[in-house]
Amino acid sequence: MIPKNFGLVFLLATTVFPLGASGKASHSKGVVSISPGETIAGELADGDDRFEDETYFDEYELDWPGGSLFIRLDSPQFDEFLIVTAPSGDGFDRDRWAEDPEVVAIPNAEEGIYFILANSTPSIPGATGPYQICIGGVPTAPTPTVCVPEPAPQGPSPADLSGGASSTVELTWNDSGRRKVVYGNDDRRDVYQVSDPDLLEAIDSTVVLVYLEELVYNCDGTVTLPDDPFDRVEFDSRKGFTREVCPDEPFRGQPDPGFCSGFLAGPDLVVTAGHCLLDEFECETVAFVFGFKMLDATRTNLTVPLSEVYTCRGIVDLVSNDITGEDWGVYRLDRAVTGHKPLKTRREGRIASNQDLVLLGYPLGLPAKIAGGARVRVNDSRYLFEANLDSYSGSSGSPVLNADTLVVEGIMTRGDVDFVLDGECVRSNTCPDDGCLGEDSTRVTLFEDLAPPSLLYEVYFGPPGKLDRVIGTEANRIEIGGLAANTTYEWRVDARNDCGLSPGPVWSFTTGSQAPNETDFNLSGDGRVDANDLLQLLGSGVLIDDNLLGFSEEWFSELE
Repeated sequence: MIPKNFGLVFLLATTVFPLGASGKASHSKGVVSISPGETIAGELADGDDRFEDETYFDEYELDWPGGSLFIRLDSPQFDEFLIVTAPSGDGFDRDRWAEDPEVVAIPNAEEGIYFILANSTPSIPGATGPYQICIGGVPTAPTPTVCVPEPAPQGPSPADLSGGASSTVELTWNDSGRRKVVYGNDDRRDVYQVSDPDLLEAIDSTVVLVYLEELVYNCDGTVTLPDDPFDRVEFDSRKGFTREVCPDEPFRGQPDPGFCSGFLAGPDLVVTAGHCLLDEFECETVAFVFGFKMLDATRTNLTVPLSEVYTCRGIVDLVSNDITGEDWGVYRLDRAVTGHKPLKTRREGRIASNQDLVLLGYPLGLPAKIAGGARVRVNDSRYLFEANLDSYSGSSGSPVLNADTLVVEGIMTRGDVDFVLDGECVRSNTCPDDGCLGEDSTRVTLFEDLAPPSLLYEVYFGPPGKLDRVIGTEANRIEIGGLAANTTYEWRVDARNDCGLSPGPVWSFTTGSQAPNETDFNLSGDGRVDANDLLQLLGSGVLIDDNLLGFSEEWFSELE
């Protein structure tokens, strides 16, 4: 989705200034004071100050404490023209011709005195009539937080002191018993159609990217997204050439204000595809909006509190490489996010081939969708993996989650053709699970150092009294294989967050007699299982999980 027009408008939001008293502006050349959060009813009338073009104006003075600023001018009688001068002398003006209302929004607005002129468009000199002007915004002061260490992991599986374990064991902790998600051919589902609490929590950490100029401030602490319906799509090499979508196309008629998707990766960090926001200017023209979803089959959550709208403070880093397919961007928001948790992301290693996946995002700019039923198809690139995801334009930047752990494995970046012609209309391009070009996702491990984990589990495993660190992960499970028969093993999981480390208890289990002897994996014949055996196993072409043999970090280091 491309912007319909560009103007000098930007947006705001969190601790929203409450609405203050209302008043009526005077009709003299004096300056009227207006406060943050205040709404004033004014009127342009004969006798007001006027410009050389014969248009009347009222002047307001705003003492702004700093932080993103939102100013709205609305009149039922004349075409508004809004003019703002910042303390630095920078000017902002807004006139969308006959469209109402006029809004100037300044992200990360400087502290100081702003002068605001409520004016009419020059096309009708001498226009008069009532109007309403209001101020909204967010303070720059950070929200104080209380730092609490993560509790030590609980609920081990296999259970502590249990027996009869197999030669390959999945170690889990803090397990909530989440269900997998598998649907039909088109696996996209609206949020109200999904009951899994873990998936609902995950989709709550995603954002839709919307152009700031298209948001409308409502003078009550909320903004409204555009409600243009999804009924046409671009369908030609000529940009802007569109065709109507077929009457039975899924989600036809839902609003589509977005152009890309993203997710929260840190307290004030959002991740999306690099090609969505390629420079600082593009970033400054965009709002990151939480909570855009269908409430039921007919109602959309188009109006959201300002606390759900964030702007861009800057680009941490980005890559958009058409050759390698690496395509990601990490962006710092105007403030720390409240009410939403960062998604967990893979920190090391690689997703397994054929692993089931879940896609979260805003395809075609539509309200939030959850899509399961996908899997990893090609997994041999350092930069990306290919899957049969149900993705579209607008899905770019969507988090691609491991269906078992709900840890982000990749960012949706590019794919096959979205629509095909069917007579006089277009419909979704439907491919078999192993057909078409597939959808590419950039691996999140490429930038894991830019978004430190809010919670990391450090897993230790080995014989009694000799635990080695196996992996650091944000997931609550790993697989260990190649275990000896009738042998006791111990393991421990430590939880680490920004507030400190919480060591977990040492658990143990014993394998049964069906487990193969450890010497079965001594492929090199030197009497011990180590990195040399792993090299031989990898060379055999056998597909294995990263942890199949339970090699410790020290053994893996021998490969370097």
